Amino acid sequence: MFSAEDNAYVLVVSLLLLIEADTPCHSELCGLGAPNSTYPCRKCYIKLQSRIPKLNEVEYYTNRHPTRAKDHYIQATSTPDRDTVIPDISYFDNKNTAEELSFKNKSTDKLLELKAYDQSKDTPAEILHYILLGIAKYLITNLVKVVLNKNKKELEELFDYVKDYKNSRGISRVFTRSLTHAGSFLGRDFKVLIQILPVILAIKFADTETYISEVDSAVRSLIEALHKYDTNCKHKKHAFYTSKPKVHLLTHLPEDLQRFGPALNYETEKGEQFNKHICEHLFHTNRMNTSKDICLKFGKQYMTRHIIDGSSWIGKNGLRETHEKAIAECMQQNSDGKFHETLLSGSREFADNNSTGLTPGRILKDNTFALFRQSNRHIIIGMVLFSKVYHLYIKYPSAHAVHNNYHLALKYADDIYTPLDELKVVCLLDMHLKVGCKYVVNLNKFGSY
Repeated sequence: MFSAEDNAYVLVVSLLLLIEADTPCHSELCGLGAPNSTYPCRKCYIKLQSRIPKLNEVEYYTNRHPTRAKDHYIQATSTPDRDTVIPDISYFDNKNTAEELSFKNKSTDKLLELKAYDQSKDTPAEILHYILLGIAKYLITNLVKVVLNKNKKELEELFDYVKDYKNSRGISRVFTRSLTHAGSFLGRDFKVLIQILPVILAIKFADTETYISEVDSAVRSLIEALHKYDTNCKHKKHAFYTSKPKVHLLTHLPEDLQRFGPALNYETEKGEQFNKHICEHLFHTNRMNTSKDICLKFGKQYMTRHIIDGSSWIGKNGLRETHEKAIAECMQQNSDGKFHETLLSGSREFADNNSTGLTPGRILKDNTFALFRQSNRHIIIGMVLFSKVYHLYIKYPSAHAVHNNYHLALKYADDIYTPLDELKVVCLLDMHLKVGCKYVVNLNKFGSY
């Protein structure tokens, strides 16, 4: 790249820290078979088969398996047909070829020449595709398509409760889609559903060392629960979830947390949101060569922005040039931001789907529930109504409430309230559902703790 300070081209070398991708892309970059292959995990050698008559014991899916080390990746690339025998793998004999262990020639062998890159360690578990587009998608689709498929009455009731939830003041993103289309939902749809479905099912259909160790324990508990569900489910169309690669890869999440920090630092949801901007441009093309059209569009925008921002480029005479005064004057006259928005698509913020629903300057509407801080620093639960906050209190939780992650709140007398302008909002609560005169505090909503 050109350094204006040194007035010369300089070599810039950046070390590869990690590669963010979804499951199929990670498998391709690592030179492995598809996620439905026999040994799909890029980090260890676990044998996963979705269509098997009986599951293994639950410990098989929660325990660690022999590591798929970088040396194994290097040995596998020694032959293009992947017929090299990979030795020194515990509980495997020495006759297992790379191809039998799901190594494939994906033309990505050059990545192995990077000393800073290790396929088994630098491809972290990605929670958007493993949790929202993985387990959440499996269970919600199974609920709609299999469990309630023949019970139309309960299915319609569930649809009505979810549809009515758009009136809730406690959830920042409104869910407006039909559950019948669960198979085509996006990650943001499942993010809303995992916050509201548990409390709907529990209330309306009732008769569910450290942060890293807690994550590890939670993953084990989740897999054990999935294993129990798979074992007891009698539906003929049910496919085992415990043996799916996305479920297994969550067992490696604690290692990635220790290596790279919080999983939100390397989830791909923001990258997925950029697909919206790409689709907006595709509407104006003939879609005959989409990759070329997109590259030309964003390339022209980048070059135009490069010129307008005052950066330099090499002209036909071999000298570096910058834009003339006329462009600078034009930009000053159109400094309200509309120019960038119209010509260069502007700079659009990504939606924060992890929001707890509290944004600066937001006016709280009637029937909004929240935690409020009083002037004496005490915290109260309140309901907003006509610029007043009526106080509520938590009823002693029952075993059912604890097991299904909710609380019941009751309202004090009608004359116990505080003016809204005397309180400070701590966080919004989802208390849309009611049981008699009791309000249900949905603890599945993000930020409720």
